[in-house]
Amino acid sequence: MAEEGQVIGIHSVEEFDALVLKGKETGKLIVVDFTASWCPPCRFIAPVFAELAKTYPHVIFLKVDVDEVQPIAARFKVEAMPTFAFVKDGEEVSARRIVGADKVGLGRNVSELCGPVPSTSVVVVDFTASWCGPCRTIAPYFSELAKNHPGVMFLKVDVDELNAIASEWKINAMPTFVFVKGGETLHKIVGADRAALLKKIEELKTSTAAATSTA
Repeated sequence: MAEEGQVIGIHSVEEFDALVLKGKETGKLIVVDFTASWCPPCRFIAPVFAELAKTYPHVIFLKVDVDEVQPIAARFKVEAMPTFAFVKDGEEVSARRIVGADKVGLGRNVSELCGPVPSTSVVVVDFTASWCGPCRTIAPYFSELAKNHPGVMFLKVDVDELNAIASEWKINAMPTFVFVKGGETLHKIVGADRAALLKKIEELKTSTAAATSTA
């Protein structure tokens, strides 16, 4: 079974039903990608889907190959690939279904349906772009910070792949680093400022630890 932040490949109806039940019991949103190995748009959208899984670790992301697990595709009346179904409380939110490789709509639906990241720890979101020189410069340092601060959640959002999320957070320049706790934005750094990034992480870790010890 995949861990949080990963796409779970479904290989049986029983496996699918168990995860839908888990989502219902835990109140988690489930996003189902109905795909096929021979489908070019499916291959195009797959990296975006995987990135969303990393960005929203409290959402369950499932991938169903319509040729491998036909009964599930038939249950959802899937007629074209890719099709994305959104399930809450055991039922599909049918008005939100997406047919086609609509990465903007996909990101928007996930962000609107899932709610804030339920975390008492600090979350650092790196809004980046593949064409951005400063983004590429600071990327290894961001990865190093993630290794050195296991108590902090580090997420990366490509603003071109997930434009809806970038718009929601009002990102106008890259890289932008947003610090979040309990769904609330605490701080924002614009630019590849390594010193400011480290300083703010240390400050927020200290304040979080102090709050936890006095709780």
